[in-house]
Amino acid sequence: MNTPQFEQVRNHPSRRPQPVPPIYQPEVAARAVTWAVDHDRDELWVGRSTVESIVANRLFPRRLDRMLAHDAWDAQMTDEPSDADRPDNLFEPVEADFGAHGRFDDRARGTSRTLWATTHRALVAAVGTAAASVLALFAWLLLDWGRRIPVERARRRTARSGTGHTRPAIAGSNTKPRLALAATMSDDRSGESTQTTDHDTIREWAEERDARPASVEGTGGDGDPGVLRFDFEEGADGQDESLEPISWDEFFETFEENDLAMVYQETTNEGETSRFFKFVDRG
Repeated sequence: MNTPQFEQVRNHPSRRPQPVPPIYQPEVAARAVTWAVDHDRDELWVGRSTVESIVANRLFPRRLDRMLAHDAWDAQMTDEPSDADRPDNLFEPVEADFGAHGRFDDRARGTSRTLWATTHRALVAAVGTAAASVLALFAWLLLDWGRRIPVERARRRTARSGTGHTRPAIAGSNTKPRLALAATMSDDRSGESTQTTDHDTIREWAEERDARPASVEGTGGDGDPGVLRFDFEEGADGQDESLEPISWDEFFETFEENDLAMVYQETTNEGETSRFFKFVDRG
């Protein structure tokens, strides 16, 4: 504390004494005392060094003693030589008005963040709780994002391999018709395959074969239907998956959101009705 005591006490070391930095003005202590009296607080921690000393003494007191023995001696003295002839108040008062401040005004602090924090504990606690909540939310979002990445990649690979895609979309019965993309290609099974994105064509093809829109059970979640399929009433060759029925709106929502196209056959080489289809990326 920047008080006049360092100009009045008897000093035997060869250097002039000083308060251990950081140095505070006496008004900081005065505000702490009056606040404690007005708010019925038994104890206030004022100044960073006070907090550090109290906490360190509680956690590792012996280490603190060794550190103070090593550093505190020099911290209490300046580099100025001591005046052995100056008067002191060891046996009688010094006849001078020293005021409330010492000679360290240029180094002393007029405020203390520690004092402000301890006199505004409710606000500090609220800010700390809010900050912790934001950090917790941010950590949860990072973890959730990390969990979704491999799932999303797997779904994209599934879509490219022809088994569909599963991200949800925003669409419905009022969705504007899209330009149908069609291409004819040969398929190694039999017959010719056609690729389309036209909703009416897809729905007509399915209904002619008594097929309903469905998704593979266990591949969706959170409003996401899952991997798209058609559920044929009489069953289809190789259809061994557990399917869940979905609406045509849900079907086309996922279809459009993921830019899928449907590759299908009308008939086989023998002229029979074909049930062959698969979903691929439009690109």
